[in-house]
Amino acid sequence: MKGIDIEELSGALDVLANELNAFLRHDPLPRSVSDACAKILERLGHPPDVVCRQFSVGSHSYWVLFFAGSTDDALISQGILYPLLAHADDTLNPTTVPIGQVRSVTTLTDAVQQLLAHQALVADQTSGRWWAFDVGQPPTRSVSEPSNAKVVHGPHDGFVEQWVINLALLRQYLQTPYLRVETLTVGFWTQTTVAVIYLEGLAEGKVVSQVHAKLSQTSLRGLVDSSRIAMALGGPWVIPTVQYSERPDQVAAALIQGRVAIMMDKSPSVLLVPTRFTDLMSRPGDYYQLPLTGSLTRFLRYIGTIAATTLPAVYVAALTVNPSFIPLSLYLTTVRTRLAIPFPVVIETVMMLVVVDIVQEAGLIMPGALGQTVTIFGTLILGDAAIKSGIVSAPTLITVTLAMLTQFLIPDANLMSVTRLIRYALLPLAAVFGFTGIVSGWMLLLGLGVGLESYGTPYFSPLAPLRPGGWRDTVVRMPRQKRKRAPFIGRGAL
Repeated sequence: MKGIDIEELSGALDVLANELNAFLRHDPLPRSVSDACAKILERLGHPPDVVCRQFSVGSHSYWVLFFAGSTDDALISQGILYPLLAHADDTLNPTTVPIGQVRSVTTLTDAVQQLLAHQALVADQTSGRWWAFDVGQPPTRSVSEPSNAKVVHGPHDGFVEQWVINLALLRQYLQTPYLRVETLTVGFWTQTTVAVIYLEGLAEGKVVSQVHAKLSQTSLRGLVDSSRIAMALGGPWVIPTVQYSERPDQVAAALIQGRVAIMMDKSPSVLLVPTRFTDLMSRPGDYYQLPLTGSLTRFLRYIGTIAATTLPAVYVAALTVNPSFIPLSLYLTTVRTRLAIPFPVVIETVMMLVVVDIVQEAGLIMPGALGQTVTIFGTLILGDAAIKSGIVSAPTLITVTLAMLTQFLIPDANLMSVTRLIRYALLPLAAVFGFTGIVSGWMLLLGLGVGLESYGTPYFSPLAPLRPGGWRDTVVRMPRQKRKRAPFIGRGAL
């Protein structure tokens, strides 16, 4: 018997669900308002948080439905009920209710969707007409600075879990009529709003079209986090080709460079494409510092990235295959500390790296700065105990701890995860082939990176291929007057 293809079955179910959804959209509401209310509640499964009330104003009788906790009760009273009382002799129509968005509802599916979108439904018992009023106020947190992208100087606001609020924050930085926002709905069960945002005239049209095409081809049953969209936009590469940002100023600067932002409801993370390696190595705070200070910070960041990925492999290669590459006194001192160690240096290094990663993962679930404190001190305490018990040597602990600390200089979390993979991949090459294996591994990685593109943009541009003047805002940050044009992605330039 031929096996069932799970992916084909899932795709067929999605098509069937879409067809059923399209059929239900033509299901008209009953003429009787009470019957319509009963059908709406039945479709929703009679949830306890739905408010369904009937009230009279003069000679007219009305019904109102909304989800408790998802709407603004004051706006319902002042924006709907009070105007109806003031126009007691008139029938319900949008001109008598001063609500920002009002739309007519004619089908059962549309009524349910409006309720789920935090709207209030009001029906006129006499005419049988239904209206949806925008009085939504779903639970949300206040605007605050992202904990993973703090700056000393500069704005201290950050995105939240509502895309409408995030769009308002972005418009504070981009007060231009050329800001384009195109929305679509992704996820059959979640019906999540996804917005594609760009500046007309700066972003390339083919990039916008590719983003829309990939989002349209994304078949998801539910979408609760932007990481699912990032995987659809970035492809199967381990190297991150999509940038996350929770800062409005960073997203605004990216749009001015001609990039495209993908904003999702219920997520504070905005995705940016195309993405280059230099974008992932930059922090918003670099542009709020003096050019010399910002250049030094960036230079240390690149040095830290090299150390985080290569230092353990260099340590293993120097002690196993190429001891002549280090001073004799340093080699003898290191070997002397390892006389009582029962494991080869490569096994010892791998053991300590695994312990460090375990402690680091444990620190991620702890709140705030406590997590990093637990990571650092936990590693030191365990390392000290391992040294005293003769399991590992002090030079190994120093090497692994330094590699762990330098990886925190990397701004992007996904790129930091890639450095951990590279660190493990270089160790067997260093143990077998020494420095030749390390160089060969880096040549392979750089070759893959140079051939990689993000929506038509070379991943290592403007360094490879080299663009004259592009280095002025990559590894270093030159003064503004020295940068004739900012590094651009699309046709635009600062």
